[in-house]
Amino acid sequence: MQKTIRVTDLERSVLDNIKDFDKIGGLEELLRCLEMITVLDESRLIEYLEKYKNQFLVQKTGYLLSFYPQLKLSNAFFDYCKKNMGKSSRYLYHDLKEEKNIFLKEWNLCIPEDIMEFLNEGGELSV
Repeated sequence: MQKTIRVTDLERSVLDNIKDFDKIGGLEELLRCLEMITVLDESRLIEYLEKYKNQFLVQKTGYLLSFYPQLKLSNAFFDYCKKNMGKSSRYLYHDLKEEKNIFLKEWNLCIPEDIMEFLNEGGELSV
């Protein structure tokens, strides 16, 4: 029996990491990895998001990728995310319930209180 190797593309890898960042490397590692990416194909991102059928993933993806202009994602991409994220308010990750957090109405997400400092200034985030 011959084994096959599955190959993924960057967009699928980004979504898989956003989906499960709390299980694999944590938020800080995800944010550092996103900083290194120079461009993403938004049509592929949308195609994969539609296959996942996961409103929370759409919500997290739109929110997190909005901080990385080098990815060259259009306003239409973020509009897609907002339209398809559902109405539920959620925590960015499960353990955040026990930490200081703030609520972002635009994305219906509770996020770590110190994430904005990290994203805007390139500071150190300890999650």
